[in-house]
Amino acid sequence: MEETAIAHCRTEGFEIVDNRGADTLQGREGTVDCVITSHVIEHFPKGEIIAVLQSLRRLLSPNGYVLIAVPNAQSFTGCYWAYEDFTHETMFTSGSLYYVLRAAGFATVRFVDVDCLEGLPVRKKLVRRALLTLYRAHYWFWRKATGSPTHAPSPDIFSWEIKAMATTRDGTP
Repeated sequence: MEETAIAHCRTEGFEIVDNRGADTLQGREGTVDCVITSHVIEHFPKGEIIAVLQSLRRLLSPNGYVLIAVPNAQSFTGCYWAYEDFTHETMFTSGSLYYVLRAAGFATVRFVDVDCLEGLPVRKKLVRRALLTLYRAHYWFWRKATGSPTHAPSPDIFSWEIKAMATTRDGTP
């Protein structure tokens, strides 16, 4: 873990658990209301991701949830994210992120801020929304022209990252 980030979070009143050692999580099952993992799980080998997510789920209280952000393999920069950071072991689309969260036992998965507009000034939001509308039309056209289907349950998310909230039981916090 990044020591500077840990120190900052502690000064803000957050409890930080360094889970590099499995024994540090023992006795904490069902006690955590929220876990945030931003650009972390793509660094695990593909075969370990579901087990990692299961360990996070076990930490969560009955109304707990996890917020996950990962680079988006479906975005225009998807290939860049896969190869620019050579520590990335796998990449995610909305469908593959949904799949691993459900396979890890999460009851609900909801994609949030799908256009990465949260926190932007109004003008930037409007411009980005317009450009994404054009990009979606372009994508749809070439997908139809080339006969390249995508999975219907997987939402088309084209922003540079995918953000999802998964809960331990049906409903949202």
